[in-house]
This record gives sequence, structure tokens and C-alpha cells, in this order.
Amino acid sequence: MHVPIFSDVIIILLLSVGVILVVNKLRLPSIVGFLVTGIVAGPSALRLVKAQDDVDMLPNWA
Repeated sequence: MHVPIFSDVIIILLLSVGVILVVNKLRLPSIVGFLVTGIVAGPSALRLVKAQDDVDMLPNWA
């Protein structure tokens, strides 16, 4: 069973770990890394997230 939201969440998490490591080396706050991750993975840059509507619903599940 393939659920596209799981692959999108994995992409976002892996990308955020890499970006946070770089941002910490630059001595910037982590929130900057999370914002950069959202910009890079989102529809405005690389379009890595395929199920955008499902990912937009994630904050409502918590």
C-alpha cells in the first residue's frame, strides 16, 4: 500500500535535517532552517512535495 503523504513527509524531514545542520553551522536560529526547508520543498522552488493538499492538512491533525 503506497500512501503518497508518507513519502512527502519523509522528504520534508530529511531535507529539514540537512538544512538545520547547515543553519546551525552558520549560527543562525533553527526556525530559519525550517523556513528555508518549506521554501525549497514547496511549490515555489523544487516542488518536491507531490501531495500538497495532504501536507497542508498536517497541522490540523495535531
